[in-house]
Amino acid sequence: MLVLDATTKSITTKLGAVHTTNPVTFVYAYADQVDSTETFTEGGDVAQSNGTTSQVVIPAPAASTQRTVKDVMIYNSDTISHAVTLYYTVSGTDYPFYKETLAAGAWTYPLRDGVFEGSAAAAAEMVLS
Repeated sequence: MLVLDATTKSITTKLGAVHTTNPVTFVYAYADQVDSTETFTEGGDVAQSNGTTSQVVIPAPAASTQRTVKDVMIYNSDTISHAVTLYYTVSGTDYPFYKETLAAGAWTYPLRDGVFEGSAAAAAEMVLS
């Protein structure tokens, strides 16, 4: 499970190479909880890569809010393979926690219901910081 508990924490990505035709797509779901309440607000969104430049995939929560990331799905809609790395970013510093090379047209589901899954190859490369 990934928890973003400050406005300085987010999930970002970088590709190993620029995309040639289409960006890599990220679909995610989360639950936000405002401090001192027991109410969760669920949400989700889509983000796309922009090549080898750092790109925010899951933005930081609002002040006094904890964002629990529940699901992340990655789809390579490009015509070439891509090495996709996800980072837990804190105050602008990237900490890699997931890396996988996706063939053109392939997808992976590295985080499902708060549990890391992904492929066996991805699990072997996973680094928890």
